Amino acid sequence: ERIVSDVLQKILEGLSGAALHDARRVAEKAANVLSSKAPLCKDIRVGNKRKVVALFGPPGAGKTTAAAKIAAGFALKRGHRIVWVTTDDHHVGALDQSKAFVQIIGVPLEIAHSEAEMQAVLDHHADAQLILIDPPGCGAGQTNECERQRRLFEAAGVTEVQLVIDSMIGPDHMLDLVEVSSDFP
Repeated sequence: ERIVSDVLQKILEGLSGAALHDARRVAEKAANVLSSKAPLCKDIRVGNKRKVVALFGPPGAGKTTAAAKIAAGFALKRGHRIVWVTTDDHHVGALDQSKAFVQIIGVPLEIAHSEAEMQAVLDHHADAQLILIDPPGCGAGQTNECERQRRLFEAAGVTEVQLVIDSMIGPDHMLDLVEVSSDFP
């Protein structure tokens, strides 16, 4: 309610008269106000200590593509030792897509579907500077899958979770995903 009230106040301060009846202008003003209030995106920082980053979001949001971009940036541009871990055992073609990306980028791909497998991956790649975990999608109502991912992330010692949201979904669904992900670091 506080956010809605603040957005409405800013719209009324910025627009008046006929402009308030122009749906496009009102939507643009609301989007500008909301984007100015959104938390700043943190850059993933890799230092001397190994960093474990997991992606989280609904199916089709772009987690695997985001993982590819992150892996390419760190491996190709910065020369870091990266390991891509997929935990997706739900979607047809998910493993093939990950394999295609890692082949292009030149980083190892590991598969972990349980806490024990995750621990084995971490032990095997003790020298990796960045472990990047790409799970299957998990929507706000998928409590079993979200709990499974939480356990895998905990087993991996995840230090950071990047929430990936498709910009085409509605704001209510976005807020639900933010709430579901609030238990993660």
